[in-house]
Amino acid sequence: MMTLLKKIKDVLFSLVTGTYLTDDEKLNEILFDHVANTLMCIAIVALVMVIIFSPDVRKRSTTDGKIMMFECAMLLTINTIDLIINNVDHSFYVLPVISEVVLMLIVMMWMIFIDHCMYRSVEHIRRRYRHALLPVALCAVINIGLYTACYVFLETNIIEKYSVNTADALITVFNIILAMLFVDRIIHLCYILTATHVVRVRDKISREPRFLKLGAFIIPFLIGALLKIYYAPFLTIGIIITYMSSVKRKKYIDQETGFYNSDYLKLVCAYQDRKDYIGGQGIIIEATGHGKEMAGMLGSIMAADSVIFILDEDRFLILSESLRGSAAKMVMKTLIDTAESSDDPYTPEVSTISRSGDESVIKFAERLLAA
Repeated sequence: MMTLLKKIKDVLFSLVTGTYLTDDEKLNEILFDHVANTLMCIAIVALVMVIIFSPDVRKRSTTDGKIMMFECAMLLTINTIDLIINNVDHSFYVLPVISEVVLMLIVMMWMIFIDHCMYRSVEHIRRRYRHALLPVALCAVINIGLYTACYVFLETNIIEKYSVNTADALITVFNIILAMLFVDRIIHLCYILTATHVVRVRDKISREPRFLKLGAFIIPFLIGALLKIYYAPFLTIGIIITYMSSVKRKKYIDQETGFYNSDYLKLVCAYQDRKDYIGGQGIIIEATGHGKEMAGMLGSIMAADSVIFILDEDRFLILSESLRGSAAKMVMKTLIDTAESSDDPYTPEVSTISRSGDESVIKFAERLLAA
């Protein structure tokens, strides 16, 4: 029993660190060669298919498409590098350094992709993640130094000139490298948890149907973050799942403003009607000729529990459970005052529609769209 437990512990530690620590050569070959190589090849094929069959990614016509193209390029690079490291003599000291840096860039950009899918604001991304690259740069510098030291110790006799035992020096460097692997994983987990937090907060506010949510990535990402040898393939799975979910969302989101469209209003009302959703205050805003300005205003001043819809170029709807009575009047006054005091003053038409007690959500939505 103790032997079995030790074997399981060695296997798990090997997978987490990506090092050959088990005594069973056949098991090492299965875990590190056959399974890893198969997963990496599948990941490469899947990424090529995403690029070929997704015009948005291939043409990089939108911000999401540009980010996803970057992710695909980086994932193709990392899977190819890992295949080389896995099957060629480990004399390429530069490859592990590139691998670690690229992995962190992939997770960081994926985190930004998630946030952009949720809020559709490039300015928001720039403000929130202006320092996100610093951990990547710092770890890159440290890893370059460590792997350079490995190369120097193994390929030259420089340390012998200073009467330093080569084996002791290598053990010290390898221990530091192992510690850095865990530091890298902690950074990756911080990025993953940040993206998870963004999704959870948005889900709580928006009450979206399950098939539009982006949380499905978490399982492959956590598996990949914990099992180093399979990290790149599982990252690929998680990012492709995220992208597929974001494509579903695009049908219901206006790409210019990031607000939901009228198709989503019909969908979410039907969904909430089945869930016995109790809601009911709609504020209709007409900003003829000033739709862009009104969209920017709504995105900056609206409460977190409000859902904003764009019904056409200059017409918007605010739907909320809390905006009733005096609160709704205050929002209406704020919208009008802000518009009238802007650089290009205008007066929007603002009105409210309330849901009656016995009215279904679907009927309420029909009234809102007809208003």
